[in-house]
Amino acid sequence: MKKLSGIILVLFLCVSLFAQQSFEMKNVDFSVEYQVDKGKLHGKYVSYYPNGVKKAEGEFYNNQRIGIWTMWNEEGEELLQRDYSNSFVFLHPEATLDDLAYVPYRDDSGCFEYFKLHEKEVLFSKRMMSVILPENNEFLFPAKELLIRLSENQDDKAFQQIKIHDEFSFEPMDLPEVVNSEIIAYKLLQEAVYDSERQIMEIRPVFICPVIYNDVEGTIYEGNYLSYQLLYPYMNEIAVTVAEPEMEVFSMADVFFWQYYQFGMLTFDNSEFSWTDNLKSIDSELFNSDGELNKRFSSNLWEGRIELIEIEHDLWRKYPSID
Repeated sequence: MKKLSGIILVLFLCVSLFAQQSFEMKNVDFSVEYQVDKGKLHGKYVSYYPNGVKKAEGEFYNNQRIGIWTMWNEEGEELLQRDYSNSFVFLHPEATLDDLAYVPYRDDSGCFEYFKLHEKEVLFSKRMMSVILPENNEFLFPAKELLIRLSENQDDKAFQQIKIHDEFSFEPMDLPEVVNSEIIAYKLLQEAVYDSERQIMEIRPVFICPVIYNDVEGTIYEGNYLSYQLLYPYMNEIAVTVAEPEMEVFSMADVFFWQYYQFGMLTFDNSEFSWTDNLKSIDSELFNSDGELNKRFSSNLWEGRIELIEIEHDLWRKYPSID
């Protein structure tokens, strides 16, 4: 808990992304042209090798790969193509539906089943701390229903707090009363994983921490790191209405599953396989320091995401025998 001396402004002064916009990103390993709409990757995506030759090209739809994606080598020779229905489901040219490596499905409770990973099949893994703010995330804010469910179940052992930076010590949740409280942000520990069975890069939440503000106390509650797998069924009970006929999004859980939200990676694990050895926790002062969260959020909004996309393209080339 942290006492606030003034009104929290920065959480509502986030980066504003209006209509679809085009951006460029360059570093020593690649350059990228990409498009964004309402805080999500949406539109044409093209990357290039340092010598200027096209590396990969395709299209995103609300953070999902769709349609034909093509990759070339440094000499401009085509290496492969993938035809995506969404970021989980793709086929190679001339393949049939029987060749699909993976298709998301709902379990008996109506939740999308998270794919069970096996260590021997993980070819790449990286973890990062991220923040979700209200801008462009109307389906996650306000979240009074989630607060009610947390409050009703806070004494349940399934809702034991997991402090990810304190050697997994277990403590009960520290929650304010619901009436005068609201969720103003989410802190996430996410993991990007590329596995040999599905041959895709998935960014999945591991722990989620609702950042809660109580306006009577003037207090932020931002230490409740909860196992996302435990929280997921409760979020599946919270209905949302998304006007996207191409996407099966009916609950808050679906919003997280399909990454139908804008998030910013604030700290990034530089090792290829690690738990949280090189991660720094998100400083809670960022939630009440005018302008600082906005600055860090905007400067890191796409850099880590684009890097992971290009790592995935390199993995397509590195493990062609799996295709």
